[in-house]
Amino acid sequence: VTDLIDEQMDAFFKYETELIRVRKFYQGAAEEVAYYAEESMRLGETFAFTGAEALKAASQMAQMKTVLGESAAVIAGAEMGLLFAEIGGMETDMAMKRLTSLMQQTGFALGGLTDETYRNLDAETQANVVRSNTIRVLDQLNTIENSSVATMEEMTFVLNQFASQANLAGESMGDMASLAALLLEAGEESSRAGTGLRMMYSRLAVDGGEASKVLADAIPELDAQTIATMNLTDVITALAPHYENMSDLERIRLTQAVAGNRHYVKLQKLIVNHNRLMELQAMAYTGQFTALDEFANRQESSLYQYDRAQAILENLRVEIGDNLANAYVRALQ
Repeated sequence: VTDLIDEQMDAFFKYETELIRVRKFYQGAAEEVAYYAEESMRLGETFAFTGAEALKAASQMAQMKTVLGESAAVIAGAEMGLLFAEIGGMETDMAMKRLTSLMQQTGFALGGLTDETYRNLDAETQANVVRSNTIRVLDQLNTIENSSVATMEEMTFVLNQFASQANLAGESMGDMASLAALLLEAGEESSRAGTGLRMMYSRLAVDGGEASKVLADAIPELDAQTIATMNLTDVITALAPHYENMSDLERIRLTQAVAGNRHYVKLQKLIVNHNRLMELQAMAYTGQFTALDEFANRQESSLYQYDRAQAILENLRVEIGDNLANAYVRALQ
């Protein structure tokens, strides 16, 4: 009996610890916070996560409330983060941290709407905007994962190191993810792939910088000023035909000027594998392997059914532990 009571209390304390974090980060009335926590717990069960695991992710999304606005939009964001964790095989807090970081760096969740336009939408429409734009990104990530050796966990780690610079250059999320996946396929470590891509975007963006001047010399149809406004994908596409006719020394000098001495080999891999890059980007654009289809496939597995049953059982322990804790407090009064 003592062991059973300990199990209930342990489950309750884990849940309560995460609930405290949600209360800390979610700015709103107590009733609104409680509703957000309850919805997060319900969504957690849908994706086979315990209430504590769901709240661990929900507290991360709660920090986006100032960006996402209405409660319904924040709940939609939490739902998408839990879906990402499930299909990506990631811990809930890691998945949500990666997702919210990309939201902040690129603003993809608002789908290009200005802040003013988004704020003028009603709660349900805001939620639909967040849900539809996020599911679009998850479709792209899942499609690339299913079509390459890169995992979503690896891709999002790389993306979070250069997404801000790439977004400023006009690169789409699908194209960014394809660049990351290609470097991972080519044997680059995730920690260095992102650093290399960030360096390339930074050097390309310098108006009148060495990178754009060297590229202009190699691509006769483009001038340095135009190149400085282009994204990396378009630069590689324009450069690839000319790159084939260069000597090894010319290739080294050019890629060093664009990517730097530490990362020029990464750029060479992107150029040499240009056709593969285009293939990945085309697949990402179509979103052939959707996130919801991936989740549906997982739901059919015995592992998912077991995990979901365990999550429901753990949440029942939380409820019992809550009652025991209240009874204990009352007994001491």
